[in-house]
Amino acid sequence: MYRRRVRRAESELEQLGATYRGARVEKPGDRPAPRLLFQDRIASTGLAVRPVRPPGTVWVGFAPAIGVRDPDLPEQTVTIAFGPGRPDTPLVFSDGPRQSPHRYSDGSLCMWCPGDPPEQCWDRRRDGPIVLLGLVLAHLMREEWWRRTGG
Repeated sequence: MYRRRVRRAESELEQLGATYRGARVEKPGDRPAPRLLFQDRIASTGLAVRPVRPPGTVWVGFAPAIGVRDPDLPEQTVTIAFGPGRPDTPLVFSDGPRQSPHRYSDGSLCMWCPGDPPEQCWDRRRDGPIVLLGLVLAHLMREEWWRRTGG
């Protein structure tokens, strides 16, 4: 079943002109399956997800855009950008309010410190996409609390 799903996804990809998420699928051996599974797991939460061109300083790679609908947050789209050499440390962007002391100069969310121990950071093998989405939403809620209360 898994192989059929991968073949079907690859076929759909070729019909789209062999481009996926702003990065070109160059060789027949390139497998989009992990990207599609990531999107599928996010979509299983009921949120709208679609591939987009990576924003900011990430020029190639994979970046799903997720429509966030939460009563405690302004409506916004979150983009999680995975660069080619950084599958474990994605950059996360939001088109919502930007006033926050926890944003980098490129606009990405400062979700964890580079020196944090591994158990305090997201790990794609251990945690998966749903945990990453939860971390993103928790970060956005803390930012919103900061904006409403002034710190």
